[in-house]
Amino acid sequence: MDSIILAFKVVFPIFTYIIIGYILKIKNFFDEKSLVVINNLVFKLFLPCMLFYNIYNTEISEVLNIRLIGFSVAFILLVFAALMIISPYFIKDGSKCGVFIQGSFRSNFVLFGLPVTLSLLGEGKGGLTIVAIAIVIPLYNILAVICLERFRNGKTDIVSLFNGIIKNPLIIASLLGFIFLLFNIRLPDFCDTTIKNLSNVATPLSLIGLGGTFTFSSLGENAKILIAIICIKMLVLPITALTIGAYFFGITGAPFVTLISIFTSPTAVSSFTMAQAMGGDSNIAAQTVVLTTLFSVFSVFMFVAVSKSLLLF
Repeated sequence: MDSIILAFKVVFPIFTYIIIGYILKIKNFFDEKSLVVINNLVFKLFLPCMLFYNIYNTEISEVLNIRLIGFSVAFILLVFAALMIISPYFIKDGSKCGVFIQGSFRSNFVLFGLPVTLSLLGEGKGGLTIVAIAIVIPLYNILAVICLERFRNGKTDIVSLFNGIIKNPLIIASLLGFIFLLFNIRLPDFCDTTIKNLSNVATPLSLIGLGGTFTFSSLGENAKILIAIICIKMLVLPITALTIGAYFFGITGAPFVTLISIFTSPTAVSSFTMAQAMGGDSNIAAQTVVLTTLFSVFSVFMFVAVSKSLLLF
């Protein structure tokens, strides 16, 4: 029963926003041009504010767990490298290949993972996860830019790849958050409140924009790619990461809950916005977010129940 309540609390609001976006589209409240404007606004303003605010308000010195962070970063990098090497052999279309790689490794850690942590450990117990967010999210963003730029128009351009990384609003916001955090630079209250309010818009607006872009017509033609992403993202990676983390690196208790949050979360909502802004296949990106979020209802049940029964947290 606790698992059902947990999944309902976490997943229901996400799907509600997506459904609202889809209904608004079919009711003609916005068209494709306005959706592009909305998603660009989310990508260039609201999501950066959310990332900056989360990192800016982290207390790294109190809850830094080197083993947890080191394992998570190393695992993500290994998975990313494997996907970058193997995927082009099976997916020849660059716009699809970049989105496939991004959808397979990148988690909705902020919007989904943190609520899972707080639901499992209680309010005020998410320090480890917040620190992991401050480190893992910038890594996700950098790797996402690399794979999308690498396969943009089916060719590699080192200069545009580098420019894409240093000009990406999410990466800039993450780096600024770290600078403010490390040098203890505090914003005036009115600036803090403004950024907080802007960051609060990111989740609902990005999900509504996602719902407005979602189409069912191309599910069939993308079925193989979507099934592969779901299997990798929601089964293979979490099973591998949680097993290795617990039994080979001794990550248990509250740190293990953070591993659950990182590796059982569905594909990041911002992956759709980024794919659309960087020339990736936005249909596959949107469908990936929706389908992995739907599947996560069942996968979170499974991983939480098994982990509890094995006394891993």
